[in-house]
Amino acid sequence: MLLLPSLILLISLAGLTLSARYVVQALSNVTKAFGISEYTTAFIILALATSMPEVSVAISSALQNASGVLLAN
Repeated sequence: MLLLPSLILLISLAGLTLSARYVVQALSNVTKAFGISEYTTAFIILALATSMPEVSVAISSALQNASGVLLAN
């Protein structure tokens, strides 16, 4: 009964770990190609990553015509 959800969780965590490594490596290559500091890139990515939940809630509420959620967020 608990085996399938645990297996899905482990597979998801492994996929998340592998994709995170791929993203970090790709962004490192991009920063080297453009000559941008890795610290600058890290701060930009951090800013985008912290804003994405709010953006997704705003888009979702706009699509569902829930303007109260859109304005409150």
